[in-house]
Amino acid sequence: MELELETDAAREAVSLFLAVALGLAGFAVNGWVVDLGWGNHLLLGSAVALVGLRLLPPLPAMLAISIAAAATMLRWDHPWAWLVWSIEGACLALAVRRASPILVDFLFWLLLGGPLLYLAYGGILGLQGAPLWLVIAKQSLNGLLNIWLAEALYLVLLLLPVSTRRL
Repeated sequence: MELELETDAAREAVSLFLAVALGLAGFAVNGWVVDLGWGNHLLLGSAVALVGLRLLPPLPAMLAISIAAAATMLRWDHPWAWLVWSIEGACLALAVRRASPILVDFLFWLLLGGPLLYLAYGGILGLQGAPLWLVIAKQSLNGLLNIWLAEALYLVLLLLPVSTRRL
């Protein structure tokens, strides 16, 4: 049985529902952290939301990623990680159909994400020296790990028997 969506409004409603569901699932998974010590944590819930890059149009995918990343505001009491991860999601959503998501994410962290973290954590929050570079390295590693996990999750979804050919 194939899921037929007759109108653009129906497609948009389903995309919005999936985006919010993926985002909330990612937010929940971000509640379980891998503690690296020195106040650094890996948050892997964004991987769930990043699956939306393959399943959704760009704007709903961006929404899913932003919802999942919002958990960082609760963990660290400031918006900077959320903002950078949301920008990362936007870059990925806009480029994923034209380039490898892992390559896009690597370039994001090298050219935009790392410098943004340097400005936010160093300039605004006043972090300096080794702790600043540790945060930048950890956030970059976390982003790359999440996109890799998202791609693996998507491949697993493709291998599962599904009742629709849409997926």
